[in-house]
Formats: sequence, C-alpha cells, structure tokens
Amino acid sequence: MHKEKPVRSDFWEIFKKLLMPIRFILPILLFMLAVYTNVDNLSLELRFSGRDLLLLSWDEYLFHGITFVTVANSLRGFWATLVWYGYYSLSLILPLALCMSFIFSRRDIYKKLLLSSVLVVMIALPFWAVIPCQDPNNAFIVNLRNTPIPPSVSAAVSTMSPKAKAEAGLISHDEQDHVNHNAVPVSCFPSMHASWTYVILFFAFLVSPWTLIITIPWAIVVLTGGIYLAQHYVVDYLAAIPVAALAIFLSFLLVKFEKRLKKPFHGDDQEHEEQNTKQIPDPDFLEVKKIKKEALASLKRWKKKSSSQNF
Repeated sequence: MHKEKPVRSDFWEIFKKLLMPIRFILPILLFMLAVYTNVDNLSLELRFSGRDLLLLSWDEYLFHGITFVTVANSLRGFWATLVWYGYYSLSLILPLALCMSFIFSRRDIYKKLLLSSVLVVMIALPFWAVIPCQDPNNAFIVNLRNTPIPPSVSAAVSTMSPKAKAEAGLISHDEQDHVNHNAVPVSCFPSMHASWTYVILFFAFLVSPWTLIITIPWAIVVLTGGIYLAQHYVVDYLAAIPVAALAIFLSFLLVKFEKRLKKPFHGDDQEHEEQNTKQIPDPDFLEVKKIKKEALASLKRWKKKSSSQNF
C-alpha cells in the first residue's frame, strides 16, 4: 500500500514555501535601505546646490507658465481633496500591486514588477547627483534655503491658493523635522512617484488590458496631486518616462538571464514537470485495476460456462 507522508513533513513544505518570497524580498529591502541612506547623505551634501530654477525655467518654456501655481489655483473642493489623497495613495498601491502579482499572476510578473521598482531608483540616482533639486514647495513657496527668487515667480506664488499652499507647507514641515540638519530630499528630478506609477500601469496592462480603465484615471490623479502639492515639476514626470522604460527593459533581461543561469543546474522547469508526470502510478490505483481485471475475467468464464450448460 501507498505510504502516507507524515504531517510534520507537510508543515515543513508549507513553511518553506512561505519563506520563498521573504528570501527574495529581504535582499532587495536591505538594498533599498542602503539607497535611502545614500540619498539622505546626498541630500545633506547638496542642500545648497539646488537646480530648481533650471527645472522651473524648463516648465515655463514648455507650458508657458508656472504649472504648480496654475494647477493649485484650478482645483478646488472635491477635486483638490481627490488629488491630495491620490498623491499619497501610491505608498499603498505599490505594495498592494506587488502582493496581488505574487498571489494571482505568474511568478515572472511579480519578479519583473519588483525588480523594476528597485531599478528605477538605481537609474535615477545619478540624475539626483547631477541635477539636485528640492521641489517647488521647498524652493519657492517655503524658500527653505533663502535663495534669491525672481520677482515674477514670487508674484505668481503670492497668488497661489491658500489651501494648496498650506497643504504643501505641512509636507515641508515634515521634511524639515529631520535628524540630518534639514537635509530635505534632492530627489525631485526624475520623479519616483511618476516612475513607479508608470511601472504599475505597464504590468497591470500585462496582466489584463482592462485594468487600464482603473489605472489610467488613478495615475492622472497621482501625478496631478504631485503638481497640486508643489512636489514636482512637470518635467520631472517627463524624465520619469525613459527611466521607467529602461527599468522595465532591464527587469525582463534579468529574469531571462536568471532562467538561463538556473538551466544548467536545475534543467528546464517544463522538462522537469514532464519527468515528474512519468512516475510509477500509485499502488492503490494498480490494485484497483488488478481487481477489476480479475472480475472481468471471472465474468467471462461464468458466461462461457452458462452457455455450455445450455447446450
């Protein structure tokens, strides 16, 4: 008879499966912690080297105005509240997307999404060092470093919606409450909010094109919230497009390389599964088959004997 596996062995197998995602995520979390520390130190070193006026001039050239003031004065009431919550929703949606991709989609999608989320930070890091900028809020509304501001910019900021200005000021207050000598982030260009949003859009589309019905409006709300709260220039979002595209491309390459690297040691997963399906059948199944065969043979002998007696 077939010998059953002990219950302890089953629990151990389940425990090992639960540890698999942790083993995969833990090194990436440690890496992100190291990157965060590096950005923190970079912000301290470059706190007086902001290039916000350069980015503002690019925005003005492309869109013929100061975008964060225009958006703040255009959104009131419900729409202002919506984009405010939308901007902060990314911190919930990104982990949720990772969990959903791990549970409901192919494992490759999960790995590529996770790798892309990390790679965007790695790709953006040199840009933060070359073009450090705080954000429109810290640079022009709060003017944290007391740098000279062009009169036209000061006049525009003075007309900004008081509600939007107050909400942006709260963010600036949180950033200043820092142990590292007011080293507010200089990671404005390119935008990580935009990069992670583009990555989520792409992989949600891979899972199902129908997700765009939800993800595109959500992305618009998130990106508009960044402008409304004066956390980004529009050029930050434009620069995030090639960053996200390159991160996604590299994630596909890395997953493909991982499969090739594992093949000499473990073989192709599909071949492995096919070999497993060619195992010896279950003994219980063989026993039932044998009994069935003997019963059919007995029935044939009985029919033959009955027919001979009739004659």
